[in-house]
Amino acid sequence: MDILLNWLESVVNNSGTVKDLTTSLTDYNAMLWEYSQSVANNVVKPISLTVLAFFLLLEFGNLYKKIDNGGGSFHLQMLVPIFIKLAFAKLLMDNFSVVILAIQGLAIMLIQKMQTVLPTMNAKGTVNITSLKDAVDDLGFLEQIWAGIIILITVVVAWIANWIARFAIVMRFFEMYLLTAIAPLPISALPSDEYNQWTKNFFKLFGAIALSTVLMYLVLSFYSVLGSSIVRTTGTDFISLTMAILAYNIFLIFLVVRTYSLSKSLIGVNA
Repeated sequence: MDILLNWLESVVNNSGTVKDLTTSLTDYNAMLWEYSQSVANNVVKPISLTVLAFFLLLEFGNLYKKIDNGGGSFHLQMLVPIFIKLAFAKLLMDNFSVVILAIQGLAIMLIQKMQTVLPTMNAKGTVNITSLKDAVDDLGFLEQIWAGIIILITVVVAWIANWIARFAIVMRFFEMYLLTAIAPLPISALPSDEYNQWTKNFFKLFGAIALSTVLMYLVLSFYSVLGSSIVRTTGTDFISLTMAILAYNIFLIFLVVRTYSLSKSLIGVNA
């Protein structure tokens, strides 16, 4: 029984990988960052320049149709907005990694600010199992068997919640590396009034992923606050204490899974 209780304490009080949420893309996995940069610059960017030229031709065609349908004459000033958008797209394409790191840096800054405000920095709450051990010791033999089953279920759910949180964090970073690798392509649509929504959606999606890491930190920190109050609110009652731990871990699983869809809804990502 002591082994199960110590396992429960270890899993519930596991700090998880919250520190990864304040790690930049360049430091989280330097090799993946370099590889995504290499793919973007050497493979995607040359194709994107061709696509950029295509969208530029479309804009010239739209300008010609506008002049022809309106019966007006051509002026050089009409080309200024097109070339400004072209210059901005080329500048953004050449410095996309700076913009990407700036978006993620804003999320990291928010998390670091929260760390100075929230009362606990651990990913999980600190739960003292001593009171639970005392409560179990007072139970009869058959009751201890049932208690062991309940504790084992709680341990499994807490372990699953812990690894779901870890997996979600890893997934967010891999998604950011993936978007970095293809960044020049959606940026190439920026000069087109008809298709520049592609560029906007790209940065919205990247922003949603970055925001989801902030929401994930909040979820894990909320669990920390809740976990630290479990014993205080339930006392030494075995059933209440284990059920509270079990409920909080189920709650954690649900919220961690929901962070991505919540962040996409907040930013207004269509996909």
